[in-house]
Amino acid sequence: MAAAPASSDTIASSSGEATSVPAWMKAMTLLEKIRTLIPRAFRPYYPRTVERGTRSAKEAKSWTCKVCNYENKPTQHLLFDLPATICEECCFPPHEGATDFDFCFADLGMNDFCPIGHVKKQIGNTCIAYTIASAVEVTHRVMMILLGEEEALTKYGPFINVDDLLKKYAKRCSGKGCEVGSITYGAHSVIDMLSIMRSDGVMGLENGCVHKIADWAYISADDFTAIITALANGYPLIAGFYCGKRVGQLRPGEIYVPPEMDSVSESGQRPVGHAVLLVGARQEGAEQIVYFLSSSGEWFCQRCNEGDRIRGGIGAIRNKDLCLPPIQILRFNESHTQMIL
Repeated sequence: MAAAPASSDTIASSSGEATSVPAWMKAMTLLEKIRTLIPRAFRPYYPRTVERGTRSAKEAKSWTCKVCNYENKPTQHLLFDLPATICEECCFPPHEGATDFDFCFADLGMNDFCPIGHVKKQIGNTCIAYTIASAVEVTHRVMMILLGEEEALTKYGPFINVDDLLKKYAKRCSGKGCEVGSITYGAHSVIDMLSIMRSDGVMGLENGCVHKIADWAYISADDFTAIITALANGYPLIAGFYCGKRVGQLRPGEIYVPPEMDSVSESGQRPVGHAVLLVGARQEGAEQIVYFLSSSGEWFCQRCNEGDRIRGGIGAIRNKDLCLPPIQILRFNESHTQMIL
């Protein structure tokens, strides 16, 4: 999915002769071979060990049960370890603050690469398409790192042709009887666009390849443990919430509280749905927060204005305020039914 870098490798062609191919093509060939394997019933499946780089300032810690004195250690995951939610010995709940944690993809490193390669700026009412593109790109970056193909990644990550996705979505809508000027975007659009990514694929911006996804799966919006487990294992999650104009004023460290769905502003406007990509989570006591990557550009909720790190585009919201159940794009040869480890 990334643009072809200058480096290349030598492999045997169908005729048996050695030929030089770019690294991204070799990586994609390997991905296709992996996808033909028998689906595994368990997650995670990692072809190699990933070296962690920059870490969160609030890592999960061990805690000792006040009833049986058992030391409950964090469970290991790809990007971030999570605290035990109950005592593994006697099932007694933890004391206050014992299970607090905080992590975001923008602050984590995998083999010297950030899982987020690019913060997008949507054009018009197209947040769903841009969010899906970001989900595919982040998923692809993680897969390439797991496969040892970091050289296939550019500094700003792979770029999906959002215009091609929108054109194919418009064509699908017209096939259902919708006129060009009456095409709408909503929860149904998420499924339609994911179906396009799975069946038809979407063109890349630079290398002309068609990029597809294997499949996707829902995660219950009420299952915070499942959500943070997926995120800790490096899966970005497509989600959404209702928002008003004040979302544009969000600042780093603030938690966005959306307006009521049936509320009306002074100007007569009702809240609109906004698709985002979940890229982290935080827990402080009973408060459960998720971090989201918006498609409003790096100026949104800007964290810094210099350096190579992600400068902005990431906000925070309470998990209970999400209005679209998180959707996980499956990678490699994973099955729909997976056990959370």
